[in-house]
Amino acid sequence: MNALGIIIAANIAATFVTFCGLKLFDIGSDLADIIRKYGVFLGIVFAIVAIFNFLLPDTLDLLDGSYTIWTVTVSMVAFAFLEFLTNIAKHTLLIPKRKKSRKRGRMSKLSVAAIAAMDIAFGCIAGAAAGISFTLHTGTGFMVLCALTLLQIISKVASIRRYQDAGFTRKENITVLALSLCASPIVATLVSMWAHERYRHIGVFMAVAIGYIAYICLYHLVCIVKKYKKC
Repeated sequence: MNALGIIIAANIAATFVTFCGLKLFDIGSDLADIIRKYGVFLGIVFAIVAIFNFLLPDTLDLLDGSYTIWTVTVSMVAFAFLEFLTNIAKHTLLIPKRKKSRKRGRMSKLSVAAIAAMDIAFGCIAGAAAGISFTLHTGTGFMVLCALTLLQIISKVASIRRYQDAGFTRKENITVLALSLCASPIVATLVSMWAHERYRHIGVFMAVAIGYIAYICLYHLVCIVKKYKKC
């Protein structure tokens, strides 16, 4: 199998694993409890290994060290700001329907479409991070995929429950989920094809990928701290 075939197969497999992980939560499997307890921690460990043992050395081969740090820091701030704006938009769109209203108006359908678009956009970002990580070494890509898959399962479970509480039907929830997850392998493949012949010029994009992965790790760590503070 050639390099592109490996990348396509790996990203499709990662998406399939994510679907399977979410299905475990859906059916109330005992394995879902294990993922809930240890999935985030394991995902963060994979992410740290992916950054410091794989992505960062690859990036430093292409970029100056100070420029890499600057790019990673700015990327983290940018993704945090994007997440903040997205959460505000979702909070507005996910206001539960009034119990007396039995019909779903046009605004509800538009809300579903808007939320789907936002989730697809984040799926594309995750796919781009995975795709660019395969540029120099396939081992880097595999490690990044492992980290993103574990962290994405937990994030998607929270999103599904949030959307359900806001009034999404099961069909709408599945549709939004499927579109956002399927976007990742498609974008990962396209990014890998684009970067294959430009590996000398994609150091900045690899630094951005580091910023994205570092940000989602910090995001999940903050969520863990908030959870334990409430206990």
